[in-house]
Amino acid sequence: MTIPVLRRMLRRQQLPRRLERADLEQTALAAVATALPLLAEDHPEPHRALFNAADRDVHRLINTARKQEQREQPVAVSPDGPAPAGDYAEEGRAADWGEERDEYAVLAAAVQSGVLKAQEAQLIALTRLEKKSVKEIAKQRGLAWRSLYRHRVAAEAHLAAHLRRQVSEV
Repeated sequence: MTIPVLRRMLRRQQLPRRLERADLEQTALAAVATALPLLAEDHPEPHRALFNAADRDVHRLINTARKQEQREQPVAVSPDGPAPAGDYAEEGRAADWGEERDEYAVLAAAVQSGVLKAQEAQLIALTRLEKKSVKEIAKQRGLAWRSLYRHRVAAEAHLAAHLRRQVSEV
């Protein structure tokens, strides 16, 4: 009973370009096969537990592929436009930054290299450097604060990985 439901679910998924339906089916079946021996014999809804295991792994695979695609897409930064992570490029304010100037420069460089989007860098700058509340920013943007928090965590992870790669290259 689980397999037909999984097949219907997989047909409805919007796939990233690099992912094929066969990969999804293989991931779903592997998740079901992995979860099956772990189920207790008296489990009240084994079909739901198997479906949830497959659904979780399939979505993890899709999200990973989408993130990979997003990282590979270049970010267009206009030299004539405002600074990507907010208006931190003003010459007059540079003297007031002290050590924080380096953090803003790192964020701006990450946006220019395509590691972060401008909104992600701005979110990190506002919440981490300027100490604004994630809930306050989420309210301003009309988003759920948990969603915004997850976006910030993911952006920080991308930035950290990028900085680690840069350090290892030196």
